[in-house]
Amino acid sequence: MQLKNDELALKNDELRNDMAHHEGRRKDLTRIAVDTYMIEQDRAAIEVMNRFAQIWSYTIDHDTMKVTVGDTGDKALQSKFAEMERRFDAANAECHKHADSSPYNYIVPKTVNQAEVRCASFREVYTAVMERNTATDKSSVPPSQHIFASAPAEVGGCASEIDEIPYSASVESTEHKGARQNKNQAQKRCDEILSEMKNESATCKNLAATTDESDADQTERFACVQEQKRLSAVGDTRYAELNAAVRRLNTATQSEQE
Repeated sequence: MQLKNDELALKNDELRNDMAHHEGRRKDLTRIAVDTYMIEQDRAAIEVMNRFAQIWSYTIDHDTMKVTVGDTGDKALQSKFAEMERRFDAANAECHKHADSSPYNYIVPKTVNQAEVRCASFREVYTAVMERNTATDKSSVPPSQHIFASAPAEVGGCASEIDEIPYSASVESTEHKGARQNKNQAQKRCDEILSEMKNESATCKNLAATTDESDADQTERFACVQEQKRLSAVGDTRYAELNAAVRRLNTATQSEQE
């Protein structure tokens, strides 16, 4: 329902922009950007709900809202995520105070930045739930923080979350050499996308500082925000690849040392 309401809000704002265009008035592309951002949060909330369903071992018919509870959920995770689910409900409600319809009736954020502030707690919960491994394979250790989406312009480098094990040998095995080269390539790709993110962040910052409110300028700002989000998603992937490469290199290193 939350997602459908926000999708409807986006369509209504798009219609208002079409009418404004035909009447010779300025479009409100910032409003479209806020609507789009909130829809992204709705979809993220559904991802979290589905993860909770896996943990608690229940299913929901989203048409009838009928809940079917099972008994195969991970008991340790159930205990761990009970408090997290409460935090999710509160953070999700706070994030959607933007809605200008019942039962929310709060002031709509004027910019995506304002919406991001309201949704900061929700993003923390999303990161905690979705980036922790809930599968049976405990060998996969995900990053403990979402460094790219948080503050790309302030990240100093693509340092991997897992420290490398020191390695020295007179003759390097083929397996270790391959793992080391893969790690170095992953490091390079991670650093490259981080550099792109910093450049884009600087561009968006300059655009945000301009006072011109023409349609062209608003469109450019909106495009900049979307590109930042795209680069952030790619950055998350590159960061995960780097961590995986470091784990493989450490495994090879330990094998060589033994």
